[in-house]
Amino acid sequence: MKKNILFLLLGLFLFSNSVFSSNAELFSYDESAMQNEFSELVVLENYVLQNESTTYTELSIQQPQLVSSLNLSCPSPLNMAFGIGDMKWGAFAWGLLCCPVGFFLVILDDDEDSDSKISFWIGVACSAILGSISGGVGYH
Repeated sequence: MKKNILFLLLGLFLFSNSVFSSNAELFSYDESAMQNEFSELVVLENYVLQNESTTYTELSIQQPQLVSSLNLSCPSPLNMAFGIGDMKWGAFAWGLLCCPVGFFLVILDDDEDSDSKISFWIGVACSAILGSISGGVGYH
């Protein structure tokens, strides 16, 4: 309960700051700092534009200094959020088979982690989709 109140107050604080800030504050940036951040990328871009048929493997062999600072291990946003390995099947079953009871057992339980809660909502969504496809159980 204390976490919910804290998040509510934090949201109100952030909202109030965004309401009273000016457009100049919202859309200002330091152009020289951005140029410094992108300087290595500009060098790489120029090399690739001059040698359009080069592959990443050739580039890493011929010009390793251009690709040494690239971070290619960053996962996509979809993989960062939730994956099939994160699925909590018990919570999924509560959402799929018995939504109302599962809501109290999974969602309102502070001891459950976010993966369990996401799994529950995925189960609820699957239940709704399957129910809409089959036309509802018991309705003739």
